[in-house]
Amino acid sequence: VKCNPLPFVLDALYEGGIRHFDTASIAEIELVGRRFPDAHGHFMHPVKSPQAIRRAFDEFGVRHYVIDHAAEIEKMIAVLGNDRREATVLVRLATPSKSAKFNLSAKFGAAPDKTVQLLRALVDAGFQPGLCFHVGSQCLDPEAWTLALDLVDSVLRQSGVAIRCLDVGGGFPTSYVGETPPPLEAFIDAIARGVAKLALPADCVLMCEPGRALVAPAMSVVARVELATDEAVHLNDGIYG
Repeated sequence: VKCNPLPFVLDALYEGGIRHFDTASIAEIELVGRRFPDAHGHFMHPVKSPQAIRRAFDEFGVRHYVIDHAAEIEKMIAVLGNDRREATVLVRLATPSKSAKFNLSAKFGAAPDKTVQLLRALVDAGFQPGLCFHVGSQCLDPEAWTLALDLVDSVLRQSGVAIRCLDVGGGFPTSYVGETPPPLEAFIDAIARGVAKLALPADCVLMCEPGRALVAPAMSVVARVELATDEAVHLNDGIYG
């Protein structure tokens, strides 16, 4: 939802059969929950306020959350109390950022050894454990997922935790002027090969967050040319980044 929260985009996803939405704030959770009562928001931001956690759980039935620090586990225990046994909490694993425009692991994600500790802590606290990662935004190389899933394999073996879900994140690229990534099938194949090597429980749910790849062509900017020079075209409007 963060990539494009416009109602006509969300409606198109819903009409296409999507019932699970990647939401990074209570405002996005509320947007999805009020627009689509039968849909599910997943609170995929590693840092959340206590009030947002409580509202997400009570008002909108959110049962999936992400953390990357032990302090966030303690916060969720304090907020949810015994309700925490209904919550699936995914540890965000920091992974190498290979051929990505933006390295999101520099901002969020726990190192492998810390991820092992956090997974065990979630089990001890009574949460349903999960694991997620993000190879970086606009990632152009399918092998980034291969490397990340190799790291997932190592973490799961060390932790001994049977996870309930695995989220292979976003990063799926789209075409821009002068930049044509490999076809989506190449990324799906890399993920399928990597997941096949993992000793996942039979009921483990595989998830992904294809934000940019879904919505990049979903809007247009109508602007006026104010000045054209040999070096640049100056417009009266635009979208930062």
